[in-house]
Formats: sequence, C-alpha cells, structure tokens
Amino acid sequence: MEHTIAFSLEDLKEHLNEQQYSSVFVLVDENTHTHCLTPFHLALNDSVEYEVLEVPAGESSKSIEIAYQLWQAMIDLHADRKSCLINLGGGMITDLGGFIASTFKRGISFIHVPTTVLSMVDASIGGKTGVNLEHLKNQVGTFAQPQFVVADPIWLSTLSPSEIRSGFAEIIKHGLISPTDYLDACLNTELTNEGVGKLIKGSIEIKMTIVQEDPFEQNVRKALNFGHTAGHAYEALSHQAKTPVLHGDAVAWGMRVALSLSQMKSGFPVAKAHEIDRFLQTHYGEFKPSFSPKQLWELMLSDKKNEGGEVKFVLLSAPGHPVVNQTVTFKEFEEALDQLLHNHEEA
Repeated sequence: MEHTIAFSLEDLKEHLNEQQYSSVFVLVDENTHTHCLTPFHLALNDSVEYEVLEVPAGESSKSIEIAYQLWQAMIDLHADRKSCLINLGGGMITDLGGFIASTFKRGISFIHVPTTVLSMVDASIGGKTGVNLEHLKNQVGTFAQPQFVVADPIWLSTLSPSEIRSGFAEIIKHGLISPTDYLDACLNTELTNEGVGKLIKGSIEIKMTIVQEDPFEQNVRKALNFGHTAGHAYEALSHQAKTPVLHGDAVAWGMRVALSLSQMKSGFPVAKAHEIDRFLQTHYGEFKPSFSPKQLWELMLSDKKNEGGEVKFVLLSAPGHPVVNQTVTFKEFEEALDQLLHNHEEA
C-alpha cells in the first residue's frame, strides 16, 4: 500500500501544500457539513482553496444515481486529472468518494479524512470503494488506494455513544482475527471516547498488515469479512423493513453467529466463545429475530464473496486463527441461530 496514515489535520495541510493539486474538492454529507467542515477549514488555515460537494446523509447516497450527479458536478466545476477529492465523513462518504475519484477521468487522487470510529479503522483503510445496488451493499466498486488517510481523533467528540459502539465492533473483529494480545485489550476497554480512541491506531495497524499481504482479497484479506456475511444480511433486511440498524451493531450480531458456527465446524474453544458472546451481548444487546432464517439466508446467497452458489463464511479455529472460505449449509446456519437463543437464555 502506497498511501500514508496520519493522525493530525496538520499533516494534511502539509501534504496539500506539497502536492499542488490543480483543484481540490471536499465531499461531505449533511452531518459532516454541520459538525466537521468548520474544524476542517480552520485546520487548513485558508492555505488551500476547495469546492464543497454535499450529498444527503445515509446509505441511500451510496448509489449510481448520486455518483452520476457528483461526476457531473466535478465536470461543471472544471475538475481535471490532477484534481484531488477529499472525503470528509464516515464509511458511506469514504466508500462513495473513493469510487467517484477512482473512476472520474479513469482515476484522480483522493484523500480520506474519516470522522467516525468505523471509517477510521475499517472503511478508509485498504482501498475498497463502492456503491450499493438497491439493498445489496457494495455490489459495484473498485480497488483503489487513497494517497493519504488522516485519522484524527478530534472527531470522536462529535459522535454519539451509539456511533462509538458501532465502530467498536470492527475493532473487536480485528482483535478476534489477529494473533496478538489486542483482543484482551478490546475486551477490557470501556466504550468511551478515550477508551476506544486508544485502540484506533492498533486497529489500523492490524488491518494495514493484512491488506499489504493481500491487497485484492484473494486469500488472507478475506479474514476481514469475519462477522460480515450474516451481519450484512441483517443490516440489509433492517433497511428494507425501515427499521435500520447501525453497521457495527449488525456486524456484532454477525460475529456472534460466526462464533457459534466456529464452535460447530472449526473447533473454536467453547469457553472462550461464550466469554466473547457474553461481551458482545452485553454491549450490543440480543438479536431480535424479526427476520426469519430463510429471509437472512436468501440475502446471504447474494453475498459477493460466495462462489458456486454456496454461502461462504469466515470462521475461527481459535482467537487469531481465521479460517476463510468455509461453506455453511442452511441447516448449520439455523443451528447457529438456535445456539444464540440458547446462549441468551443462559445469560
């Protein structure tokens, strides 16, 4: 990976002054326009001129229709191949902005300034871009690396407790798939700005290490999908039902499903699985089975990671030991959901 990770907006100002882009655009949504654009502007200290591009907040902006509007706006504002797009926001903005930049005039430079825990430790790192097709996440996208990522903890104070919790799910995931003592640090952290903030750098380093080894997700990078197969289905159904859950909350539930399957199929230690499950259940609550196993399964069949019409999961044989490309049957999935309900009754 060629890009630089920085943790202060001061570093961004230096980078922009060094690069001398022909023009600079800043992509925001309504929320980051309100809460983040002024501190961003003050940090740059009028040293760089830029045009602001704004989209509505929410996953619905990750669409081809919005992408078209942004491409057209950049043409109208005379963007060229030496322009740069700065994506100031959460995962929706970094996914969408990366896609816009990587396809506009066959690719222009872009920079991520993630403003949520989730985007700092996950969406902004690794070079995945994308937009959704209806309720199917990230079905159209590219692999394209940002030139620069600035994960400044200044933004944590702008986040609600639910957004901190959502981002923390991806941090726990990194602990579960990484052969370090990072998992213990996660399980002993309070969900405060300060507590979670201390874990961000380590989480980024774990993801960077995996992505450097497998930039195009041919093998070990698939481990980063732990919890996402069932989690994405749950998230998509919640949006369809107009009762949306946050991405991290859905992934937390998906990790509980994957841990249950890991006990059944990969020999994950039962006592450790129960410890982690209790932790996730305490912080993320119990899954309310308002969607049937069949509804979830139908969406999982559409997951872009599947091959040959089979549902593939990332499982764990032990903490830090992911096992990728594991075929799971519908019967096994139903058993895993039953096990979760059993664990809840015991808690």
